[in-house]
Amino acid sequence: MKSTLLLIWLLILGATVTVAAQTPIDTTGGRYFQPIFPNVTVTPNVVYGSAVNVLGGNQQLLMDVYQPTGDVAPERPVIIFAHQGGFVTGSKSEQYMVDVCTRFARLGYVTASIDYRLLFFPLDTTNVSVAAIRGMQDMRAAVRFFRRDAANANTYRASPSRIVVGGASAGAFMALEVGYLDRASEVPSDVNIVALGGIEGASGNPGFSSAVLAVLNLSGALDPPSLIEAGNAPLYSAHGTADVVVPYFKGRVGASLPPKYVFGSGLLNPRATAVGVPNVLRRFSKAPHLPQYPVQSAGTGSANSAAYADTTFRDIRAFLRPLLVPVTATVYPSLVINTPTNIDGGNYQDITINSSQAVLTGNITVYGSLTIRSLPGQTPSSLKTNCFVVDGPGNFELQAGATLRICSTDGIAASGATGDIRNTGTRTFSSAAGYAYEGTASQVTGSGLPTQVRELEVAVPTASAVTLTNALRISEKLMPTSGTLNNSGQAVTLLSGPAGTALVAPGAGSVSSAFALQRYLDPAVNPGLGYRHLTLPFDDATLANLAAPAFTPVLNLAYNTSPRPDLVTPFPNVYGYDQRRATTSPATSYTEFDKGWYVPTLSPALPVVTSARGQGYAINLTAGQTLAFTGSLSRNNEPIAVTLDGAATPTAGWHLLGNPFPSALNWDNVPIPAGVGSAMYIFVSTSQYGGQYRAYVNGIGGVRATIPLGQGFFVRSLATAPATLTFPLSARISEFGAANTATVQRGTADARPRLRLTLASAAAPTQTDETYLYLEAGANAGPDAQFDAYKMPNPSGLNLASLAGGQALSINGLPLPITSTVVPLSLTAPQAGDYVLTAEQFVNFAPGIALTLTDALTGTRTPLAAGVEYRFTLAGLTANGRFALELNPANLTATSSAQALAAQLQVYPNPASTSFTVLLPRPAGSQGVVSVHLTNALGQTVQRQQLAATGQSIQGEVSVRGLAPGVYQLHIVVGGSPVVRRVVVQ
Repeated sequence: MKSTLLLIWLLILGATVTVAAQTPIDTTGGRYFQPIFPNVTVTPNVVYGSAVNVLGGNQQLLMDVYQPTGDVAPERPVIIFAHQGGFVTGSKSEQYMVDVCTRFARLGYVTASIDYRLLFFPLDTTNVSVAAIRGMQDMRAAVRFFRRDAANANTYRASPSRIVVGGASAGAFMALEVGYLDRASEVPSDVNIVALGGIEGASGNPGFSSAVLAVLNLSGALDPPSLIEAGNAPLYSAHGTADVVVPYFKGRVGASLPPKYVFGSGLLNPRATAVGVPNVLRRFSKAPHLPQYPVQSAGTGSANSAAYADTTFRDIRAFLRPLLVPVTATVYPSLVINTPTNIDGGNYQDITINSSQAVLTGNITVYGSLTIRSLPGQTPSSLKTNCFVVDGPGNFELQAGATLRICSTDGIAASGATGDIRNTGTRTFSSAAGYAYEGTASQVTGSGLPTQVRELEVAVPTASAVTLTNALRISEKLMPTSGTLNNSGQAVTLLSGPAGTALVAPGAGSVSSAFALQRYLDPAVNPGLGYRHLTLPFDDATLANLAAPAFTPVLNLAYNTSPRPDLVTPFPNVYGYDQRRATTSPATSYTEFDKGWYVPTLSPALPVVTSARGQGYAINLTAGQTLAFTGSLSRNNEPIAVTLDGAATPTAGWHLLGNPFPSALNWDNVPIPAGVGSAMYIFVSTSQYGGQYRAYVNGIGGVRATIPLGQGFFVRSLATAPATLTFPLSARISEFGAANTATVQRGTADARPRLRLTLASAAAPTQTDETYLYLEAGANAGPDAQFDAYKMPNPSGLNLASLAGGQALSINGLPLPITSTVVPLSLTAPQAGDYVLTAEQFVNFAPGIALTLTDALTGTRTPLAAGVEYRFTLAGLTANGRFALELNPANLTATSSAQALAAQLQVYPNPASTSFTVLLPRPAGSQGVVSVHLTNALGQTVQRQQLAATGQSIQGEVSVRGLAPGVYQLHIVVGGSPVVRRVVVQ
């Protein structure tokens, strides 16, 4: 092209180009046209992002930044260059990149030469396209890098509205795609753009635009030219007509690349002219590929490269200069929304919703970006379309945690001009966002709805429906507010995993077909086989509706009629519970409680177990897997009532129930009828057949008030008459966070004095049972259904309870104000041996109250405080009458140094047969060895021994070999304080 023609193009360019709203910058004194800066400062290896490369590793993305030395301008245009190399080779430090970045930096520009992801495999046409898209995504990240820097540290003083991209050969392919490939529908059909991370990619600096002021194309190509559309960025191209690597007009790329049909500059610039995009084409007649480079290979580079490079430099300098000065352009308003706001119809540059709900009151056209964000600590953002449309050339992004409220009958589309969102820029609908369909008639969800969402709400008129376009997975909440979710032919799954279990909120709406509720089994306590108490929250469910990856039901009805059900084979792994079997079971080897277990009866027509809503089951299966309950949504907006039979015997009355709702429930909000205890019990599996029942009542217990979705639990009838337990809607927990957090009605600031005492085998301290004692006005010293939880026998045989009125309690509420009280303890163990009682929790007891653990067998009195342990030996399986808790209003603890030492002295095993261990914290100032001696009932010394005092403790083993069985006194003097402990030799 002759220079006069170039001048004509530049005049047209300056007169017609319309750019985004710009702030003025200084263009005087030859800036951006003359090399007014003699020196350039280079910052090498600036990290502008990172991305997964072709090898699957994470690649750090680097660039070298060139700045005019001594420049003090507050805002400067940026040119980002990308090297050549066929997406296989090349470097940001190649000589042409260094030269061109340096020359433009001397004019006053900030320039950058970037490295990007290289290589592709297999070596085929599809992967050439993939390599170009990866490069495009990296270049977009570089554009966003400078915008992010301008909005934050402002290290480079970049002008956010004046960022230009360019490249040579492969780098030009990237720059052309940054400028003109702006919709997923434009990506070649053989490329999975979703798997690559979308048009923008994930190379870094999200939340900022990658739009550019202009594109510089040196020997590049695009496929097809129609990607260039009206309103796109201006284009400069320089291309040799004899290029055999990248065709000037059209054809296959040459060199060693796989065949790919592309369109070169000879067709791209005419296309730009046809659609009104300002452009300049430098046609190098008979020149090879990249004539600006020295000769590199046959067909690439020129012996006259310096002249070609200088012409290209002068062209670009002249091409960009008119774009830098603000021109007459429409300036559209931008909105930043932090409070509830109505958005009037009209044109906007950018709309950012940081917090609260924005409501459209008319159709809007967006030229920049509409972003719905979710910021920590702020009210979640939402956009209510209100039956209006978002269109325009800008971008739309619904971020994680935000919500889009949709009115159009067509829902939302991934592309095209249907639905509420019709912008022609990128559309991003997050899978971690919420979507509410609230049209005035029936709707379809549309192709834009992700296959997984955080929340879905259906809020259409009662007679209308929202029809799913695709199958859907919901990670947090389904809200059937009104109308019907039509899922016929499309699966709906509410997900569950370590992060929590999705729920269905109450509402008058419905779901047309069965759907799946998942329930993840936490493997933290017992990852292997074990009994899990479960329930199906549907009216039409059977155990055939329970899908588990690693479970096959075993239903042997012989269990129900055998006198030795523990011996039947095959041994069942699914059970119901009926406390009436306490008087009817033929089992001779079971306790009264265990007689209640039965194998559910098969239905007449199918070999499956029918399930009544609110009924629980014990199922033996492994944890760490995700179960799926399938059923229909019914009675979702009404209370669920369960009838409880009266207690068959004074010690029976236990019922295995299940949470009847497709959501968690708060036990504190369930009204307890007369004749039923206020406590509920959840079983925690510790082995294939072992585990512990954790009780909860009145804000106290080893579990909390939250009963998860799909969870079975026990309650107890205390009267012989039947009772109806009704689960009200107010008991449902409808928020995902609360449903998956151990919550109680009282909150965390519980000022009640309370003790949690645990029992564990010294050999297996992780397996424990527990009992609670707490003080509250209104409680009484006897059994009280409102304040106490009766003790459920653990299948492990390890049981600890307090006694009140002859009843074993796992939670014991005592009255305030306190009087001197003795609370007997009941204790059983699976085998004889050494055990430990520990005050795991000891809080809020006033200084004037003392709580002492007494051992009647050894005569030991142990003042309790948080963390205090008492070790002892059980000769049998029970210790009835041996242990008690003394509660006194007078402070009896640590009244002397001897009493303080006695409280910390541990002697075990006790009773002892051959030896026992003495363990005592070493008092400050004590040194050397410590002498101990044993005396018999006559006061005679029968054994002397020295114990080592090392570190922070005094410890040693005392032999009792040769001593006659009987009761002895152990004497020890530490720091001048004598301590005596009773020891039994057997």
